[in-house]
Amino acid sequence: MRTDSGRVSVFVAVAIGAVLLIVGLVVDGVGRLRTQQLADNIAAEAARTGGQQIDRAAAVGGGAKVVDVDEAVAAAEAYVDGFVLPDNITATGTAEPVAGDGTRLRVTVTLTYQPVMLTFLGADVGTVTGQATAVLLTEEP
Repeated sequence: MRTDSGRVSVFVAVAIGAVLLIVGLVVDGVGRLRTQQLADNIAAEAARTGGQQIDRAAAVGGGAKVVDVDEAVAAAEAYVDGFVLPDNITATGTAEPVAGDGTRLRVTVTLTYQPVMLTFLGADVGTVTGQATAVLLTEEP
């Protein structure tokens, strides 16, 4: 008498492996997309934070409301450094005035995403970059 014992076990093992691979691709693919969106959002918020750094002494004294470029750069970089990220994401960021004219601030944020599920396949870290530019509006007295 012949039995088919063991054949279903091989099929189930292969099917479960394929399902886990698909789930891993979805989880890490979505994680990477969310990391890209997060990089863009952090850059935009850091640029906005930098654009709010007016020269307080001049503004309080009734003078021009002008953005202090050095404070804007420092505030934007501090915003990026202080942002709380998940354990599998690390961030670096830079802020610089565009073309040295002091009217625009460009913030670049680089996030490194460590895959959650596909590390057993040797999936490498993913690096994404977000960038935003804020116009440093000024008001003359």
